[in-house]
Amino acid sequence: MLFPYVRTQIGHNLGFAHSNEKGGYKDQTGMMGYSYSIDDGPLMCFNSAKSWQTGWYTEKSRIVQTGDCFEENLYGIADYNNTASSFVLVKLDDTSANDTFITYNRKSGINNGTMEAGNSVTVTRAGGEGTRYAQSELLAKL
Repeated sequence: MLFPYVRTQIGHNLGFAHSNEKGGYKDQTGMMGYSYSIDDGPLMCFNSAKSWQTGWYTEKSRIVQTGDCFEENLYGIADYNNTASSFVLVKLDDTSANDTFITYNRKSGINNGTMEAGNSVTVTRAGGEGTRYAQSELLAKL
């Protein structure tokens, strides 16, 4: 059993900061936000900013520069190995210290325990170019 506190500490060891919503550790779209008193759960991925930071999904990620458009289908992290899925993460790169990250928070497979915004597009902002230790903030659930 990995208690929630232990899972968060493992995330810190991987270089992840907390995931916030409205300023507190309340982002329940992925690990590193809210802590649960559930043994062996919930089964969920990281939010879009932390997922980008892992570098695990680069083959199905896209960087969109300010002023450019993204007109593609967006699939959930749980669909990464599905050959029909083309993109699972999008980074909106701008000149500020913070970038915006977008994913489809599909409530399925490795993410079937997501506690917030299941089967919704989530928008998260974080600093560090998405590669360094930085707290993230859940901005929208669409």
